[in-house]
Amino acid sequence: FTKPRHPLLASSLPADTNHTHTMRAASFPTLGRALCALSKTAIVTPSVVPHPYPIHHVLKGTFHAPTIRQSSACGRVAAVETDAAALFSPLQRCAQAMTSDAMVTLPTPTATGLFVDGGFVDAAEGDTFDAVDPRTGLPICAVAKASAADVGYAVRSAHRAFRSGPWARMPATERGRILRRFADEIELHAEELAQLETLDSGMLLSRARGADVPLSVELLRSFSATGWAHGRGACGEGATRPVGVVAAVTPSSRPLMLAMWEAAPALAAGNSVVLHPSMATSLSTLHAAELAARAGVPPGVFNVVPGSNCTVTAALGSHPLVDRLTYASLAVKSAVIVCSDADVEQAAEQTSRAVFGTHGHFCAADSRVFVHAAVHDHFVASVSVLAARAHIGCPFDASTDQGPLCSGAELRAAQQHVRAGVAEGARLVAGGDPVGSRGYFMQPAVLDSVHGHMAVALNEACGPVLSVVKCRSDAEIRVHASAPRYTLAAGVWTRSAARASEFARALPGGSVWAKPSADLPLGCDIKTGRANTALEQFTMVLPTRPEVPYGL
Repeated sequence: FTKPRHPLLASSLPADTNHTHTMRAASFPTLGRALCALSKTAIVTPSVVPHPYPIHHVLKGTFHAPTIRQSSACGRVAAVETDAAALFSPLQRCAQAMTSDAMVTLPTPTATGLFVDGGFVDAAEGDTFDAVDPRTGLPICAVAKASAADVGYAVRSAHRAFRSGPWARMPATERGRILRRFADEIELHAEELAQLETLDSGMLLSRARGADVPLSVELLRSFSATGWAHGRGACGEGATRPVGVVAAVTPSSRPLMLAMWEAAPALAAGNSVVLHPSMATSLSTLHAAELAARAGVPPGVFNVVPGSNCTVTAALGSHPLVDRLTYASLAVKSAVIVCSDADVEQAAEQTSRAVFGTHGHFCAADSRVFVHAAVHDHFVASVSVLAARAHIGCPFDASTDQGPLCSGAELRAAQQHVRAGVAEGARLVAGGDPVGSRGYFMQPAVLDSVHGHMAVALNEACGPVLSVVKCRSDAEIRVHASAPRYTLAAGVWTRSAARASEFARALPGGSVWAKPSADLPLGCDIKTGRANTALEQFTMVLPTRPEVPYGL
């Protein structure tokens, strides 16, 4: 045994851990078998609140084992007494991990500069900021911090690429081939990107692997296939051209997927893009920019400028060469409606998973639940139990239900959201407290007795916070659920197709889903709002004169 050498190794454990050791990877199977045997015979008792970190944690081929006796103040193992089951279920997971090939070797971030004109450059003034590991609150690496001058340089590069480069002029089918190669590069590096996403944002690795990275690939491929219809086109009535330089701003949640959500249609239409990722979660987007260049996206067409949100967005929004500004919403107050005939247990389970597992970091997060009075008490009891049972821990652990929030600022904002709700009269029935002494972990919170006019029911918030509004009738539900002005979606739990359709017609969201029942399948989209397609947002109609040089 030796002391850990890498700072991330020691910092990945709770602050009050007494001893940390490392073991050579070759010894994992032997130790794993020993732990399997030990877990069947040893007798210990943990404290009531589960350990918020997995008892095993593997980084760069190293096994970490905190001592058994730990402080009860942090809700960890308190004493050695009776009943082995509770403590040794994580020990068994540890043993299983060490006797399998599921070891995680975290990537070392190398894409840490501003990506401008086809390559990485330092900030003009040499400024950097720390990308922070949300599990520990400690730095991962230094990243270049863009100033207004750097933004201007990126915009001019994008403008030059649009006016005189090949991207806007080439046949849209050729752009499509390059975007498909870009998708292939992301797919080829999917595991590395998923791990970067988890390391930088705290997203569950299972979600990054199974949802966000594959969806990023699918977005590029989808727009590469449809871009030909909205590209150069024929000169004449209805022909379109790209708008020019598109500035895109993405939030701290789901950074890679939302970067592709904003960039893919703009690129497919022939525009140049300057993308500003959140300073809290920029690593995966910077790596994706490097992959874009490798795929053949010309210099200046796709630029990434991390930095202070106030500085960069102000510079992008006021720059005269920016032709279009687009941004992705971080979170909204989408509604879940639980009718009197709903499957309450299933509604509670899926709503909890959607809000707690993503920390509400989803533009259609179902963070407001309107529950019919007939099933209200049953629903609140169910979600409260699920919140209390949630396994809060390392997002690299497959058994974790909820990882850390991505930054200290988001953790503080989520807790303030809970406190504000309680101050307004809401009742905190579960969670809401920070977990552990390091990192940005928070117990999922359930607020009951929320009224539709309260700020907690109306204002945007990012965090594992669920607000429950009790309603006496469907008519009352429709009134309250329609209140927020930025609702993007809603879900209706009911066994009645007619009831679901009635809510769909009444609610303002762009999409309304009927939840599973005998009449309607899971995820049945029964209302889709009419809006300009993504490609239409990044093109303009040409004048009818055929000699107009649209790309010049």
